[in-house]
Amino acid sequence: MKNLYLLITLLFMGAVNGQYKLIENKNYKNLKVILKNGTELRINNASIQNGSLHFYYQRQKNQMSVPIDKISYAYIKTGSKAGTGAFIGGGIMLLASLSAIEEVNSDRNLELREGHEETLILVVGAGVALGALIGSAFPKWKGMHIERNEVSIKWSPTLIQQQQKTFVGTGVHIQF
Repeated sequence: MKNLYLLITLLFMGAVNGQYKLIENKNYKNLKVILKNGTELRINNASIQNGSLHFYYQRQKNQMSVPIDKISYAYIKTGSKAGTGAFIGGGIMLLASLSAIEEVNSDRNLELREGHEETLILVVGAGVALGALIGSAFPKWKGMHIERNEVSIKWSPTLIQQQQKTFVGTGVHIQF
């Protein structure tokens, strides 16, 4: 059971350490920010300074600033899903081609012509290209951890009396 707790702790630590963090005085090229009121902002160039996110907002064509406290979520664009699309497109075309070849081989009246391997490669390649093209239209976003100075630590002593014995304990409450 201790090994299970250790494994869960290590996995949790890896998930926390794997997050991107919004860092002061660093420029971010493509951000998607969701404010606490539900408004979504797509921002091209932004930086964090003095506890606020500063950016040029293209829709209103002016420089804007949003305090970090008003941001619920922030995502950074890390690329597109072209690789996933190419994999799916190539896989679908490969399965369709292999199933067509199997159907031709099972029918005695049909026969595969010479050079069908080249056609198979061409069809799968077209599937890969089409899948990559479709996948490139979908951006890949990675969630970012927003550093807030809202950590509070409360310490309280506790006295418990039971059957003429007194126990002393401490309670620590850490809120992130």
